[in-house]
Amino acid sequence: MQDLAYLSPMKNIIILSSLLISISLNGQLIDFHHFDKRTMNEVMFNQMSDYIMSHYGYSIINYSLGQHRIYQYIKKNSLKMSPSDMCIKINNRILRKYDSKIVSKTKMLGCVGFINSISIENCRTYQDISENCLLDWVNSENGVFMNWSQVGHAVSYYNKTTRTVYVFWAFLI
Repeated sequence: MQDLAYLSPMKNIIILSSLLISISLNGQLIDFHHFDKRTMNEVMFNQMSDYIMSHYGYSIINYSLGQHRIYQYIKKNSLKMSPSDMCIKINNRILRKYDSKIVSKTKMLGCVGFINSISIENCRTYQDISENCLLDWVNSENGVFMNWSQVGHAVSYYNKTTRTVYVFWAFLI
C-alpha cells in the first residue's frame, strides 16, 4: 500500500474504481431475502465466458432465448421434479421449440441445456454459486458441450423454501 501513496491521486482513483467494479460484479454478497436473478445470470455468463476463453480460446455471445419460459418452468417445478428431470423436460419442451428459428437464422444446429441446483449453505457470493455450477458441469457428461458453441445464456431461480439456487445454462450448438 505504501507504493500507492507515491502515485498521483488520479491513478489511485482509477485503480480503486477498477477494483470496485470487479468486486461488485464477481464478489457481490448475496442477500437471500432479495436474490437478484439478473446478477446471478450475468455472473454465470461471465464465469462460462471466462472458462471457454481460457480453455478453448474464443468468447461466447449472450443470447436470451426463451429465458422467461425456462425461468417459469423451473419456478413451477423446483419442488416437484429433480434437476435432471427438469433439464430433460426443458430441453424437450422449451428449447426444441426454438430449434427451427435458430437453424433458419444461423448456422447453428439447435439448443442444448443443463441445470444445477446449489444449496446456499456454503455460498456467500454469486461467484461462489457460479463456480460450483461450472465445476459440476465440467466434471459431468455435459462437459462435452463446453467447446461446441459460441452462443449461450444462463437462467437462475432461487427457491426460498428449500434455500436452493437453480441455474440453467443453454448452449446453441
